[in-house]
Amino acid sequence: MRGPQRPGPCADGDPPLELTAFVGRTAELGGLAEAMASARLVTVTGAGGVGKSRLALRAAVRAAAGDGVSRVELAPVRDPLFVDYAVAEALGLTDHTTRPLRESLLGHLAGRRFLLVLDGFEHLVDACAELVAELLRRLPELRVLAVGRRPLGLAGERLFPLAPLGTDEAVELFADRARQHGAAVDDCPAVRELCLRLEGSHWRWSWPRGGCGRCPRPSCSNVSTTGSAC
Repeated sequence: MRGPQRPGPCADGDPPLELTAFVGRTAELGGLAEAMASARLVTVTGAGGVGKSRLALRAAVRAAAGDGVSRVELAPVRDPLFVDYAVAEALGLTDHTTRPLRESLLGHLAGRRFLLVLDGFEHLVDACAELVAELLRRLPELRVLAVGRRPLGLAGERLFPLAPLGTDEAVELFADRARQHGAAVDDCPAVRELCLRLEGSHWRWSWPRGGCGRCPRPSCSNVSTTGSAC
């Protein structure tokens, strides 16, 4: 392939297996499935940490087209020139010809009923929008599920804004993640206050390894409202 030297591995290809429980979001999964059935380009938007990627990946696996689904992790990609390379790597595409990489991508996907997931594109909006526009224009069987904090801004794009988890679901998720760290967390006012302050964004939660010294096994009684258990 001609073009800039590729960066290191930055794409995950097939959607990763879920290693933790998927909590709640039943209504959102149904709504996203409906959006994907009615539009070839759907973009899940929302603040960082609300669970956009997890929801999109679960929806993508359920709605995988006849020839499969592939995920492109774009967060590590800093140069817009590398967007096409990230997609090619996710697809496992190797092309030793002299044709442009974009043409290789189009040839690889031609005639395939395929779902492409572009995850974390917000810092590469222009490059991703240009790529997606051409892929959708020239590949009628392709569908794209994009995930980012802002839209791509393309004609025909259907937006799916994702709000933070509701309090009940946030508490359930918090308790599930706490159990992975040996914590006994119940549905109590302290936990609910913490989840409300964190607005359902689980990425802000932290659990000290081995406890904090005062309490080797965190419990509901020592959950603070700063986003940690001690």
